[in-house]
Amino acid sequence: MFVVTQSTYDSKKDALRRFLVAYRDSAAWMISEPKQAAKIAKTRSINGRNEAVNLEIIKLRNLSAVSVTTAQHGLGSFDLELLEKGAQTFLELGLIKKRIDVPAVVKADLIPE
Repeated sequence: MFVVTQSTYDSKKDALRRFLVAYRDSAAWMISEPKQAAKIAKTRSINGRNEAVNLEIIKLRNLSAVSVTTAQHGLGSFDLELLEKGAQTFLELGLIKKRIDVPAVVKADLIPE
């Protein structure tokens, strides 16, 4: 999930769509090529000098990127009902002070098909 201001969302939809396509494609590549991604991370990431550690981080990240929802609707898709339950739990625990209208603030219209 990425957060942008309303003005950025309204004025830069094309750029945001292109960014989401690139991000989705890079996530898909890391899922299919974790060893190669770990090797590249040695020279391209901050503190990524240890390839074995990189691979474990990538494996965890890959696991967190997939779900029943992404299997059905593609990488980057959200389960709004689950997000609403999480927001309600945060409210009940006192971690947030007011209710979040999840469907109003979590938009999926820019997620690539």
